[in-house]
Amino acid sequence: LTIGVDAQFTNNAAAVSGEGYGGAIYALASGESSTIPLTIGDNAQFTNNTAAVSGEGYGGAIYAYTSGGTSVLTLTIADNVQFVSNTAAVSGEGGGMGGAIWASPEVSTSLTLSISKNASFLYNYADDGGIGYLSLSNPKYFHISFGENAKFISHRGSSFYFVVTKSRGGSFSIGENSIIENCKSFMSTSLFGLSNFSVTIPKAT
Repeated sequence: LTIGVDAQFTNNAAAVSGEGYGGAIYALASGESSTIPLTIGDNAQFTNNTAAVSGEGYGGAIYAYTSGGTSVLTLTIADNVQFVSNTAAVSGEGGGMGGAIWASPEVSTSLTLSISKNASFLYNYADDGGIGYLSLSNPKYFHISFGENAKFISHRGSSFYFVVTKSRGGSFSIGENSIIENCKSFMSTSLFGLSNFSVTIPKAT
């Protein structure tokens, strides 16, 4: 699936009540050895999207999940993307995970999330992971990367939340000259089962 340049995703909601997944985009690779490539062109905007208005929400703007055998999900977003005021859940006892992005590769699957330069994440919110929540359970591999000049300005709380179990190889990286502001914590990580996970954040302010 390819989405061209200047795409706008505004004021979308996956669910009014109950559980909601991906306010703007829901990407699922669940079949044996299935492959989902999703590419979004330059200048995309994700604004005020909500996974769940009332209930449990996962991924205010984007929900990406792989399960079943050797499934592969690749999400590539080009230059100048903006994620602004997206929310996993507005209200509800369950709260929300991943204000902008929720992603999870399950056993033996692979996930690559690549966002190019000049990305902006502004005032996105979730109870866990205001920008992104990533749950990784024994994946074959996962790679999360952001290009240079990224801007991460938190609404409140943590920006990224990772739960990693038995990962054989995973990485998270941010390019040079990125800006990180107004975060209680930029990254919270829980590692289980001898996981291998590397983080690279050079020259951020």
